[in-house]
Amino acid sequence: MSMVTNKRIAYFDLLKLFAVLLVIVGHVISQYDDRGYGHPINVWIYSFHMPLFMFMSGLFFQNTLKKPFKEMVRSKSILLLLPLVSWSIINLIVNNLAVLPVSEWNKAVWQYLTSFGPLHGLWYLKCLFLYLVVCYLAVKFLRNEYLASASTVVLFLLLPNVNFSSQMIVFFWTGFFYNKISNAWPDAKGTQWLVLGGGIMMSFILLFLWKPDYSYLNGSKSFLEYILFVMMGVSSSIFWVTAFRWWFHDRETRWIRLCSNMGACSLGIYCSQEYFYSPNLWGRILTPYGNTAFYIFWSITILIICYSLVLVLQKYTYTSLFFLGIRRLKK
Repeated sequence: MSMVTNKRIAYFDLLKLFAVLLVIVGHVISQYDDRGYGHPINVWIYSFHMPLFMFMSGLFFQNTLKKPFKEMVRSKSILLLLPLVSWSIINLIVNNLAVLPVSEWNKAVWQYLTSFGPLHGLWYLKCLFLYLVVCYLAVKFLRNEYLASASTVVLFLLLPNVNFSSQMIVFFWTGFFYNKISNAWPDAKGTQWLVLGGGIMMSFILLFLWKPDYSYLNGSKSFLEYILFVMMGVSSSIFWVTAFRWWFHDRETRWIRLCSNMGACSLGIYCSQEYFYSPNLWGRILTPYGNTAFYIFWSITILIICYSLVLVLQKYTYTSLFFLGIRRLKK
C-alpha cells in the first residue's frame, strides 16, 4: 500500500502518536531524573526517536515533489515556519520576559534572537523545512533521485551541524526510498521480512555496540560512531514504520480511531509539550515521585493535556493558522 496519498493513514498517525509520546517521555525524564539522558529509557529513546520523525517525513516527500516550487515553499512555510515563529514568541514571553523586569526586556529579546532561540527548542521544524527546499531543488536540477540524495547528504555533512541539521538528512532520504521499495513487495511477506530484519539489527546494535554518546545530542562523532548512529536510526525506523503498518493496517476500533486522531495532531503536541513538563511548574509535585512508572504516567498526562489544547486551537481561524499551520477553508 503506497504512502503517497492525500488521505490520512490511520496506522501512520498511530506511529506519530507513539513518536511524540517518546519525545515527551524523554524530556520529562531528562528534566526530573538525576541520570538525565543517561537514564536507560532515555538511552533507548534517543537512539532513534528523532531519526524516526525525519524518516516519516521522508516517506511523503514524493507528494512534495509533485507541487510547483512556489506552492511548495508557501505551504511548507505555513505548516512549519509559522508555528515555529509563533511558539518561539510564546517561549520568549513565558520563559524570559515574564520572569524579568520590564527594564531588561530589550536586552532579553536581543539575546534571544542573536542566540537563535527560535531555532533551538523546535529544531525539527527548521531542519525539515530546510531539507524539503534543498532536496526539492536537488531533484529538479539533477533530475535523478539517487544523485540528488547523495549530493545533499554530502552537502549537509560538510556544513556546520546547526541544530543537528547535518545528522538527520540521511534519515529523510531513507524514508523516501523506503516508501518506494516497500510498495514493490507483497504486504504479508515483504512486511514480515522488514520487521524481522530491522528488529534484529536494532536489537543487536543497542545491546552490543550502542553507547549514549552516539545519540544525535552529541554533535561530534568519529566515522564509526556516525555509521552506528545511522544504522541504529535506519533499522529502528524501518522496524517501527513496518511494524505499525503490519499490526494496525486492517484494524479499526474506537481506541485506534481516538489514538489516530491524537497522532494527527502530533505537530501541535510537539510544539506545546515543553510548557507542561517544566520543572518551574511541576517540580514540587514530581520530585517526590521520581520513578520511571510515574514519569511515563506524567508523560501520558501531558500528551492528553496538549491534545486538548490543540483541539481548542483548531476551533479558531487564527490560532489554528499561527500555532498549528492549518489553514481553515472559507465557506
